[in-house]
Amino acid sequence: MKLMKKCALAASTVALGLGLSGTAMAAPYIDPPTSTDPTGEYGNNDPAANFADVFTFNLPSYGVLTVTLQSVYQTIGQNVDFMVNGVKLNNENFGVINSGNPEVQTITQKVGPGKQTIQVAGTSAPDGAYNGAIIFAAGGVPEPATWMMLILGFGAIGFGMRRKAAKVSTRLTYA
Repeated sequence: MKLMKKCALAASTVALGLGLSGTAMAAPYIDPPTSTDPTGEYGNNDPAANFADVFTFNLPSYGVLTVTLQSVYQTIGQNVDFMVNGVKLNNENFGVINSGNPEVQTITQKVGPGKQTIQVAGTSAPDGAYNGAIIFAAGGVPEPATWMMLILGFGAIGFGMRRKAAKVSTRLTYA
C-alpha cells in the first residue's frame, strides 16, 4: 500500500514537472469595458516577429469609445513597429500620435451596442510588446421617449406663442 502511494506521488510530481517545463507563450489578452466598469485594457506581451492580433468584445449600449495603443520595449532597441494602416477599430484606422519609441496611436469613435473589433498588425523584436487602454462613455444617443417629450414640449411652447392675448383696456379718469 505504501509503495502504491509513493509511486502515485512520484508519477504526479513527474507529470506536474513536465507540464510546467515547457516555455510559456504569452497570447493576446483583453479585459473589455463592461456596464459596471467603463475602462478596459488589451495587448500582447510576446508577439511573434510578424503578428496580426484581433480583439473582440461587446458593448451594452450606444456611446463613445476611445482606444489607445502603445509599443513597449523591455530591452533598448527591442521594440514593436505597427504597420501603416495596421491598427484599426471597427475597420477605421487609428491616428498616429508618436511614431518613435514608444509608438503611440489612438482613436475615438461613436459606437452602437454589440460587437466591437480592434485589429493590430506589425512586426516585433524578441523583447517587444504592446498594450492599450479602452474607455467607453455610454449615453451618446437619447432614447425614443426622450425625443417624444422634447417634441411635445416644443409643440406646447409654439402653441402658447400663437394664442392671441386677451385685449386689456385701461381707462383713465381725472377728478
